[in-house]
Amino acid sequence: MFARKEKRNLLDVFQADRSLVAQGLRAEAVGRQTIRISRAGRFVGIWREAVGSFEWYPVGAMRPVHRAVTCEDAVRFMGLQLGAAA
Repeated sequence: MFARKEKRNLLDVFQADRSLVAQGLRAEAVGRQTIRISRAGRFVGIWREAVGSFEWYPVGAMRPVHRAVTCEDAVRFMGLQLGAAA
């Protein structure tokens, strides 16, 4: 139950962040612990819920490349990633 609540919180924060939405970010729930991230229709990676944190797996990665302890940390990181990709 906890896992679903935290994932839902992260999904809500991504969808409410005007800056990320303006950059074309789309977040959608996939499975019990995963949020799929796409930008302008292209899949860019997933956030997966881990014990006490969220892990970022960009497309093609077999291991997480970033860990965020809070939803706000994940959103901040995503903003940096999208800015770098622009």
